[in-house]
Amino acid sequence: MPNENAILVATGRDRPGVMDELSAFILAQGGSVADSRSINLRGQFTLLVLVSGPREAMAKVREGLDVAAERIGIHARVEHASERDGGDAFPYRLTATGTNHPKVIHAISHLMRVLNVNITNLQTQETSTNGPETRPFQMELGLAVPREVPIVKLREYLDALCGDMQVRYELTSL
Repeated sequence: MPNENAILVATGRDRPGVMDELSAFILAQGGSVADSRSINLRGQFTLLVLVSGPREAMAKVREGLDVAAERIGIHARVEHASERDGGDAFPYRLTATGTNHPKVIHAISHLMRVLNVNITNLQTQETSTNGPETRPFQMELGLAVPREVPIVKLREYLDALCGDMQVRYELTSL
C-alpha cells in the first residue's frame, strides 16, 4: 500500500524541544517526517513538515493533532499535499542586495507573477539597523522558470527593474 503525504503547518512561540515533541507525535502515530522547513522570526516560528505514512497513520496524525498541538503549546493544522511539485520549469536562484527600498520585495515578486515564474523559496534579511530606507538588504529566491520564459528576457526585465531600485542581482541556474 503506497504512503500518503500531508503538509503539517505549525506556528507558535519558539522554544527548545518543539520539533522533538512534534516529530515524536508523528512517529507515535506511525508517520514520518519526509521533509521540513522552519523559520524563527523574533521568537516566533513557523514550521512546514511533509508528513508521510500509511493511510491509517495519516488518519491518526489528523485526528490527534489538535490535542498534541495544545500539549506542545503550538497552533497546527494539516493541509493536503499534492503528489509532486510538477510543471515543466527550470530551477534558478535569484540573489539581490542593496538598500532596502520598501518596494523591492513587491516589485520583484510582481515581475515573477507577470512572467508566470513561481517563487519556490524566499528569504530576505536586513543586515543593519540604520534608518528605515538606508538598511543594507539581502534577498534570495528559489525560482521555477517555465520553459516558455526566455532567460535572456528575464534578465532584461531584472536589469531594468533592479537598476531602477539600485539593487544588484545575480540569477544562476541550479
